[in-house]
Amino acid sequence: MRSMTGFGNASGIVRNAIVSLEINSVNHRSLEISIRVPSLWGPIETFIRDKIRQNINRGKIHFWMRRQSSETTGPSFTFNENAVKEYLEHIKKLKQILNTTEEISLNTLIQLPGIFETTITDEEIELIKSETEPLIDLVIENLNKSREIEGQAIKKQIHDHLNELRSGIHLLEQKTPELLEQQKERIRTKLAEISADPSIKEERLAMETILWADKLDITEEINRVNTHLCRAYELLEMEQNGKPLNFLIQEIGRELNTISAKLRDADLAWQLVQMKTILEKIREQIQNVE
Repeated sequence: MRSMTGFGNASGIVRNAIVSLEINSVNHRSLEISIRVPSLWGPIETFIRDKIRQNINRGKIHFWMRRQSSETTGPSFTFNENAVKEYLEHIKKLKQILNTTEEISLNTLIQLPGIFETTITDEEIELIKSETEPLIDLVIENLNKSREIEGQAIKKQIHDHLNELRSGIHLLEQKTPELLEQQKERIRTKLAEISADPSIKEERLAMETILWADKLDITEEINRVNTHLCRAYELLEMEQNGKPLNFLIQEIGRELNTISAKLRDADLAWQLVQMKTILEKIREQIQNVE
């Protein structure tokens, strides 16, 4: 079992520059990926996204790649001298048309499009991919290790809660014979009142008996809860997302609602409330499972 919450980092040398990577994830109903890389290396975003998709199924993922330049890394842009000359030639003509001697500042000039270009060759991109791939694999691996550690903690909590539910159901099983006897006594009293009326036929009495017996019996509900709990324990030991387990918790909740509607014992009614609270805790924890 793996949590959707985690963190990982890694660093290394890529194209003679120090590169640091960070990745974290939080809960999300699907897989959502946000990536930030140095502007010049934008073309490798798709490569990183595919790597993440291959290793992570659910969660909101934030990925950062930072590049620390040095004197040996070379410029991250190129200076286009021809573009500068063309701009100055057109500016000169524009000054003549407007009949002005106003000069353009250097700060304005260097911000014009095309003066500094940040183009990068396909060959260089492939080299960057090749050198960053081990780091990307490592940072994703570190993230998943973090998610697995938290997943084990969630697994233990869910297991403990399932044990609490099983204890609650065992208590119901022990109390069921006593409850049935109490309810049967109420039925006998009710039927005695009904049979005192001469207009009531024996068929009606038989039908009433069957209906009341059905309303009181919680054996099937208890058996279904026990079956669901057994399956829940099995799922905890399997590599799977939280959806099957969440479905079982919903089914157990339905059975407990049925039992609650049938019982008329204050102590056990409170026990059922506590069991439903435990179910809600499990449901909240499952939301954090990948």
